[in-house]
Amino acid sequence: MLTYAMPPLFTWERTHLTQRAYFPVPGTRLAFVGVLLVLTDVRLVFAPARLLKLPGFGECAVQRRWIDLRDVATVEPVGRAGVRIRTRSGRTVFVRVVLPTGPAFIWSSKKPVTPYRDETVRQITEACARAADACLQ
Repeated sequence: MLTYAMPPLFTWERTHLTQRAYFPVPGTRLAFVGVLLVLTDVRLVFAPARLLKLPGFGECAVQRRWIDLRDVATVEPVGRAGVRIRTRSGRTVFVRVVLPTGPAFIWSSKKPVTPYRDETVRQITEACARAADACLQ
């Protein structure tokens, strides 16, 4: 059974989106670490996948498990399933989204992943705008 090592959320945080994704091995479509993207009011959390609830490689590989939405400079779609997030502090995070249910085979042409990628980009972009507006008030 697959679970996710979710860092605790603040009591006042509200979740807007959860989307299965993975960090790819550079230059390939192979998964390096599976994650659950959790978009809240204030941050984007990367919860690494666990197999059978055992701590694993993913938790070590995903060192910083979240990005403050106020630090996000751009969010853009890349290719068929990719999402690139650039921060104002110079960090770039690239993930590939996968189908919300079932096996995570992004190369399957029977079920397009692009609508899920586009919705993920849209929601992250809107949440970043809301977080920026909240800082100005």
